[in-house]
Amino acid sequence: MVNFVFMSACIVLVCAQDVTYHINEELPNSTLIGNVMNNSNLFSAIGGSSSASLTFFTTETEYSRFFRVDEKNSNLYTNGIIDREVICEFSEVCMLELQIVAKSTLGSFFHILKIHIFINDVNDHSPAFSRQSLTISISESVLIGKSIEIAGARDKDTSAEFSLKQYQMKPKTAGEDLPFSINFVKHLDGSSVVRLFVIKGLDRETKDTYTFDIIAEDGDEPPRQGKLSVTLRVSDINDNAPSFSAQTYNCTVNDQSTINTVIIKMNATDPDSLDNGLIKYKLSSHQSAEIFTNFQINDSTGEISLKQQLVFSPGKIFFIIVEAYDNPIDGQSLSTQAIVRVTVQNSGNNPPVIQIKLLSQKDTAEVPENASIGNVVAFVVVVDHDVGQQSIATCIIVASDFDIQRIDMSSYKVFVSRQLDYERSHSQNVTIHCQDNGARPLSTSASFTINILDINDQTPKFTEQFYSTNVREDTSVGVSILEVSASDEDAGNNSLVDFEVADGFKDVFYIERSAKRENTGVLRVGKPLDREIKSSFLFQIYAKDRGTPQRTGTATISLQITDVNDERPNFTQMPFEFYVLENLLANADVGRVTAIDKDLGMNAQVEFKMHPDFEGKVPFVVFADGKIKTNHDLDREEISRYDFKVIATDKGSSPLSNTGSVVVKVSDANDHAPEISFPKLGNNTMYVPHSVQAWHIVSRVMAKDGDEINTGNSKLRFSIEGRNDSNLFQINPNTGEIQITGPLQPADVGKIFRLELFVSDYGQPKPQVAETVMYIMITSENATMAAAQTDLLSNKNVLIAIIVGVVTVVLSVGLVAVICVIRKIDRERKLEQQMKNNNQITVDPDINGRQVFDGSITVFSLPSEDSLIEKKKKEVSFSLEDDVFSDDDLIQKSALENGHRHYKANHSFLAPGLKKVEDNHSETSGDTGTSDSGRGGSDEEMQTSMSQSPREKMMDFTRPLPPMSHQEIIPFSFKKGLSTPFRDFSRPVGFSHERGKDIEMKSHDHDRHRPVLSTMAVHTPTDSLDRSRNKVVLLQTDSGIHSDTNSTEGENHIRDCMV
Repeated sequence: MVNFVFMSACIVLVCAQDVTYHINEELPNSTLIGNVMNNSNLFSAIGGSSSASLTFFTTETEYSRFFRVDEKNSNLYTNGIIDREVICEFSEVCMLELQIVAKSTLGSFFHILKIHIFINDVNDHSPAFSRQSLTISISESVLIGKSIEIAGARDKDTSAEFSLKQYQMKPKTAGEDLPFSINFVKHLDGSSVVRLFVIKGLDRETKDTYTFDIIAEDGDEPPRQGKLSVTLRVSDINDNAPSFSAQTYNCTVNDQSTINTVIIKMNATDPDSLDNGLIKYKLSSHQSAEIFTNFQINDSTGEISLKQQLVFSPGKIFFIIVEAYDNPIDGQSLSTQAIVRVTVQNSGNNPPVIQIKLLSQKDTAEVPENASIGNVVAFVVVVDHDVGQQSIATCIIVASDFDIQRIDMSSYKVFVSRQLDYERSHSQNVTIHCQDNGARPLSTSASFTINILDINDQTPKFTEQFYSTNVREDTSVGVSILEVSASDEDAGNNSLVDFEVADGFKDVFYIERSAKRENTGVLRVGKPLDREIKSSFLFQIYAKDRGTPQRTGTATISLQITDVNDERPNFTQMPFEFYVLENLLANADVGRVTAIDKDLGMNAQVEFKMHPDFEGKVPFVVFADGKIKTNHDLDREEISRYDFKVIATDKGSSPLSNTGSVVVKVSDANDHAPEISFPKLGNNTMYVPHSVQAWHIVSRVMAKDGDEINTGNSKLRFSIEGRNDSNLFQINPNTGEIQITGPLQPADVGKIFRLELFVSDYGQPKPQVAETVMYIMITSENATMAAAQTDLLSNKNVLIAIIVGVVTVVLSVGLVAVICVIRKIDRERKLEQQMKNNNQITVDPDINGRQVFDGSITVFSLPSEDSLIEKKKKEVSFSLEDDVFSDDDLIQKSALENGHRHYKANHSFLAPGLKKVEDNHSETSGDTGTSDSGRGGSDEEMQTSMSQSPREKMMDFTRPLPPMSHQEIIPFSFKKGLSTPFRDFSRPVGFSHERGKDIEMKSHDHDRHRPVLSTMAVHTPTDSLDRSRNKVVLLQTDSGIHSDTNSTEGENHIRDCMV
């Protein structure tokens, strides 16, 4: 059942309504509650056309886990079964609040809807008592109106409709009238308290038990019920006094009757129960003393007996008042009295009567074992009712440590006659014999016991003076280790022994008295043991009796703690740090890791291994003994530090392990020579105006060393080892700064000074050295100013070149990836075609009418397609003297016409005579003053530029390209009308030409170890030198095959070549 209502809320221009739903508990999972968008009027508020772009989700709240909302259609579902009694355990009203966010996926709309969900109670719980039955007791003296409180039932349903409503009582016996009424109080948590009210008086003697059911009902129809069976017992009160069967009893006793002779047995009754009806007897305290002298009564049986032999006296009658009383729990007893009349009969001659008066408060005499000799323990009186000498008696004693002594004619004392010892005899039976002096003597005897009282004069003794055993170190706290026992010959508390561990060990061990055997204790572990901290214990234990003064016995315990593999190996360092020299061969010692295991034996033996996470990832091997060796050579410049982990494992039955860290630092070996970045071949000329002052810094040698920084292997030393300057210049050995030592003269203008520069490190055992050459040309002031202006423009060009370079790199990476995929498919076919057509040339005969060579031209082959996968494309540009188009115009135009890729070369590789090129690459261009032009041109470039006319200037590679293993540069040049080749290269070039024929060019390297370059042929039509055409020939090559754009001989694998 799901109901909902609306609550209005307006935010900005969108009005939507908060929604209230009412659902029943225990609904199945995924039950539809309602549509949030429709129920909240959100659809109308935002316009129906925009509702499709909304998405809905719940925010994280306390109750959001119980519901889920469809993010597209906003249907709200239950997310599991909801138990109202769990979520709202003590609440009459159960309301859950959600927040649902409505958000546009296209626009900026965002709105939070508050959803109030009321969980309706379902009557799924009956009232339940905490127990099934209850027995209670109530006194029969309880007052009417008194109540008895009983823990009532609890109904987990907390709604007003289905919670606990009423109680009723139902007797077990039909029709029984119960003397009780019922009421209850309901608590906030659903529990209740039931009160039974007494409405009638109770009488245990009439009815002592009531049995009935208390039934709890909820508000359902029919109601759910819970039942508690109650047994109510009426407890007795002492409301009845004992009663005798008669008020007076008569009896006759012969004067010869002996002591303890029973003369009568009294009997009384009491209708009460238990102690209230338990009758005891006693002689009333309000009567003459002779009654207590001559008679005694058994308080339980009511038997009256003689306490001594009665003496006949004519007319003498004893009136004994006997009292019968009950024994209630509350101590308020009731009693009844009766009278016993005792008459004594005469029987003739009487023997002496011995009356023993014990000097103690007990029925037996007591004397401590340390009592001195002569100490009196009893007083004896002899009575004889005869007359004259017949009434005088003489007494003797039978005892080992006691004697008797007359005090007067009828009394004696019993005293200690020798030293007593409780341990020898705990008690002694003493007998006294008395005889009168009659013609026919009569005698009598009386005995009593003297108990020797123990004095704590014996020290407890352990059964063993030295206890020894082994204990595992993993023994749990409280576990028994061994049993100790002691004996004490004293008695009572003096013989009871308690055990104790000596101070300093009480926190580790304790002794617990044995419950089965007296004076026995069990030694137990008091706290965890650790053999690695303490491997043995030697301590004393004490046996202390309970006498006063207390006596103590001592014994010694020796415990050996046996090892358990409970200690992990602990590395002696964290981390281990080793230094190893680079470039050592494999299997070189690095160091050794060590670990200590505090266990013993095999438990303490440790093996080492590399952590699995580092196996094969570091160039080291860890041996079982902890030794670490390399498994291949190390290069500090590649990796200078290795961090890895090592596992140490013991050899215990249940091995334990630990992980340690190892740091291996690769020490630098002087394996790198200094690298000079300036001056270097192609950028080694400095221009210094003749007006520069002495000690001015004209340049600086730029160099670096790849060895470890801040060490002698990377620290550099600069020097001039060869020169033609007559020491005009000097170099700072630490900074590489070159200074002029004296003034220049106008006559020095045009001079070129050659400095042979050495850069060496401080490495051991032998420094590494690099060398270079610098040319310093002395110029006039005007030349310097022009160079300075050029530098300003050059700086701007450098910035532009950097930006262009970054963009080029990004585009090249994407292009290389595409090429890599395409070329992988054709690689095998390409390789076969390359091998087949290597060193062959094919020329399109129709190239005459479409393409011409114009101006001075340089041709070189570009990298193979394979190398393009690994290297960026390089661009080559051309500058044609007096040309109508610029370099970029020509290249772009050709590219648009022919659809080819072009490579634009850095202008620094072209002769300065072809085009005025600004030197932005000199590393000192920004560091020198007005004396440095920054152009960085070489001497050879100046000579070439000066020796040629503008029309004769060739476009040559006068600066070497960077070394590239994947390509060969084939430089050559020719000019208009020239029938023989112009050569100005380090490698000879063969060139033969006839107009209208192919130009065949061969290049051979001076280095015999390098392969001979491929043959290249360029077709030159008869009108190829016609400048009016202003065209550039664009050729394509496939492993040495050159053709025009329309050629198909190159198949699909194409390399570009610019002419």
